[in-house]
Amino acid sequence: MKKSLLILLSIIMLPSAYAILPDLTNYTTYYGSSRINDISKFDLAFLESNNYAASEIQQIKNAGTIPICYITIGEDDQLHVGDGQGPGGYASWYLDADNNNQPDKNPFWNSYYVDASNEAWQQRILNLSSIILSQKGCSGLFLDTIDTIDLYPSTTPGMISLIQQLRNAYPNVYLVANRGFTIADELAPIVDGIMFESFSSSLQSSQYKAWPGTDLEWTSSWGLVLRELQQ
Repeated sequence: MKKSLLILLSIIMLPSAYAILPDLTNYTTYYGSSRINDISKFDLAFLESNNYAASEIQQIKNAGTIPICYITIGEDDQLHVGDGQGPGGYASWYLDADNNNQPDKNPFWNSYYVDASNEAWQQRILNLSSIILSQKGCSGLFLDTIDTIDLYPSTTPGMISLIQQLRNAYPNVYLVANRGFTIADELAPIVDGIMFESFSSSLQSSQYKAWPGTDLEWTSSWGLVLRELQQ
């Protein structure tokens, strides 16, 4: 069976043999709470499951909207002690490229980069995914912060493995990757769609600003690559 890889510059749908996203006329990305009636006007919604009860997710589904819920797989929103075997006595999944004995931090989002090949991190993501899908009832996962691999190339095989583990565990749910261009070829048979975040603009100093010419050329070139994957 073929599936379309949805690309969200849109969403890009790729050929594969798992869940098949229907044709979409619109979608929304909303990480707040409430506004169920507004969300239900869209074919698909990217949501933060922590902000909704399972009954509210079901209400959104009953309206005909596909709820795909956020999970960060390349960064950790807050520091965890975990097994205490990592930098600074924190969890072993944190990265410390500058060897200052502290987890490397994303200064823009105040989150912490992780090694996706770390088995404890992989288990944590599988556990969180179970809550999102089984307990909250979301129809799929929106896989964010994949681009950590571009800063830490050695973590690339682990990231691909983690996403494959999610697919193996949940063959019938929707998986949509946020970017991850450098492993697009590897993602194509695994995920159902790719979100092209920041295609024509980016968040700068709390404002969205259009990319200048050279940056827009770069995003356009990746857009062409992704379109090729749909063939």
